[in-house]
Amino acid sequence: MWNLSRAQLGGWIILASSGLLGCSIVTPAPLIELAKATGAAASTMISVTPSEPVNVVQNVAVSPKSVCIEYNPVCPVADMLPALQQGLIKNGISSRVYEPGTHFGYCRYWMKYSASMDWDTPMLGDEAQSYLTAARLTLVSDAGLVLAYAEYRLGGLMQPGKWASVYQKMEPVVRSLVSQSGQ
Repeated sequence: MWNLSRAQLGGWIILASSGLLGCSIVTPAPLIELAKATGAAASTMISVTPSEPVNVVQNVAVSPKSVCIEYNPVCPVADMLPALQQGLIKNGISSRVYEPGTHFGYCRYWMKYSASMDWDTPMLGDEAQSYLTAARLTLVSDAGLVLAYAEYRLGGLMQPGKWASVYQKMEPVVRSLVSQSGQ
């Protein structure tokens, strides 16, 4: 059995580990790369987390079972209409889409929408992609009375939700528009 003092044991540990130094390369580059990867992962998580609706106004509390959507031919966001319909379905509301100006007597509630988009290259990406920057939804009665209004706006320093899907951005806005509480 070895009978070593603490000082001797410490010396042996230093001697044994010093032999390993010649076999390994110690460089700060892996730490820098790890820090960059961690920052990129955090930024990506922030950018795919959608933000909440803004400027929600409910003039009249309604709980529609069906909504007619007035198609907006100048909306630059291609998947806006499917996202709105999915949001309505998630909230238990059926919908139909009609051309602008075609109002029918059997549609008690109409949704009108507009949106804007921009282009940028996602972090760790190599091609520019479009993303929704703002949207406005208005729920009106068949008589033209504005029942509710809600907006989505990409904002903030880190632009939370920048790369979230249109559906992820719009579902909370749709919910705030058609819920009785406006939340």
